[in-house]
Amino acid sequence: MSSITPEVSQRQQQSYPVQLALYDLSHGMARGLSAQFLGGPEHAIDLIPHTGVLVYGKEYFFGGGSGGNGGGVSVEDPHVFRTTRNMAPIQILTLEATTVTQGEFEQWCLQQSGTYSGVAYDLFRNNCNHFSHDATMQGLQLSTGVPQYILDIPNQFLNSPMGQMISPMLQGMQVGGGTPFTPSGQGIPGATTSTSTASNNNQAPPAHNPWATTVDNNNSSSNSRSTVDTTAARKASATKPSTPFLDTNNRPLLSNDTKTAIICANKFQHVSIQRVAAMIAASGSSNHDDVPFDLLNQACDALLKELRQGGGSVQVTFGIMLLRLFVLRMPPSSTNTNNNDANSMKECMEWIKTQLVASNTTTTTSDNDHHPLSDPARSMAWCCMSNHVATTTIRTTENLDGNLTSLLVDAAFQDVNSSKRRPEVKQAAASYLYNLVICLSAITSTPATTTGEQEQENDLSDVMVSLLCGALDSIHEETDSVTLERRLLVVGRLLLMHDNKAAQLVMDLGFDDLLQSMKTSGNTKVLVDEILLLLLHVRSS
Repeated sequence: MSSITPEVSQRQQQSYPVQLALYDLSHGMARGLSAQFLGGPEHAIDLIPHTGVLVYGKEYFFGGGSGGNGGGVSVEDPHVFRTTRNMAPIQILTLEATTVTQGEFEQWCLQQSGTYSGVAYDLFRNNCNHFSHDATMQGLQLSTGVPQYILDIPNQFLNSPMGQMISPMLQGMQVGGGTPFTPSGQGIPGATTSTSTASNNNQAPPAHNPWATTVDNNNSSSNSRSTVDTTAARKASATKPSTPFLDTNNRPLLSNDTKTAIICANKFQHVSIQRVAAMIAASGSSNHDDVPFDLLNQACDALLKELRQGGGSVQVTFGIMLLRLFVLRMPPSSTNTNNNDANSMKECMEWIKTQLVASNTTTTTSDNDHHPLSDPARSMAWCCMSNHVATTTIRTTENLDGNLTSLLVDAAFQDVNSSKRRPEVKQAAASYLYNLVICLSAITSTPATTTGEQEQENDLSDVMVSLLCGALDSIHEETDSVTLERRLLVVGRLLLMHDNKAAQLVMDLGFDDLLQSMKTSGNTKVLVDEILLLLLHVRSS
């Protein structure tokens, strides 16, 4: 009599192919910058890997998070996983076939709720790759799992000269939770539920860029160094619809992460640059007057010379990363006056503007001062411009309607709408556009002295028209959720500033129908709803 039970016999007759999907969470940035950051080519890493197990037509993976933020072991359709996160595998590894059934494997996954819970996630010591390895070797009972070189990358990183210093800023690089598996058709205790906006409306979640962290300053103290007046841009009116989300998003975005200041400064053999970077790193991201102006001006002068010389795309990126922090330390009076002491910072910003505009023009130039910016450098350049606009005192729209500002707005929208630009470039360009609108809001909230001045300020300037139309153009095709939210904020803030004229322009161009057709959720849905309410108010008035 055979000792093989019917269950075992059935298992032997059916097997399931297993594959391993390999992604690069750095979106190619690790390969270009790791050698410079980590102390030489011998410490370079090619990617920051994320892996998912492909089996039973699903993708199983592990991500960080807790509570409403998801996390833990999750499962999604592979196509949904990739499109909602704007990620594509760089390699699909074919492993063996397994005889473990889907129900048995998912039961094993549930038993890992302690080891692989969302709160237990650690980018270096307990990450998605560790889960994938255990899932293939233990859960699916294969003889091979995740390649060893992938499992070794965290140690390779941490053992580098700068790895321990940089590791905290990379902890945010992870894939959030997806849909919990429910083999019985009911919710499984301990399984995490996704609340990601992206998974509901096919928008990619924020692509974390550790070299360009733009921080929302909405929760900062009212004593912030930003000299932009962030009071309400319009008078309260009982007849206007309530827009609480737009009303609370009325402060500029600042790129003020200081973790890499010293690393960047050490790439330049200038005492003034290194001293200023050390002071900034010691004070953190707060915008205090912590650097003597004379020393800061010397550092800007030295940095400008380095930027003009080029020295390679990576060197330029380091320089611009420092410059975005230098901008936040400039005294308010120096960024918009003719004070000769501030010329070095002004010239630095003029160089940044020239690079951004020149890179997006079709005409050739013989200007030896122009060097095409790489995507990491371009992202940093837009962060510089965002900080510059946020900390500059501008009294009238005349300061913003110059030809160079218009060219910058055009360049920003070209980057926002480009399918060739990385997400971090699109997001940084969108933050510049948003900060520009906040700056305009501060201008229009200043009472005019005469009726003529009031009418002039209430008009839609050329820059405002460009901002409004550019933010709405092809907005339904935007796949990055951070960029989409900032574009909608641009529209919403402009409608609050110039409700009748701005709303009429939006409706005349048919953008109201476009907004109504968009399928959104989360913050983007709230924004679209508030914008449509503002448009409806104008139409019915």
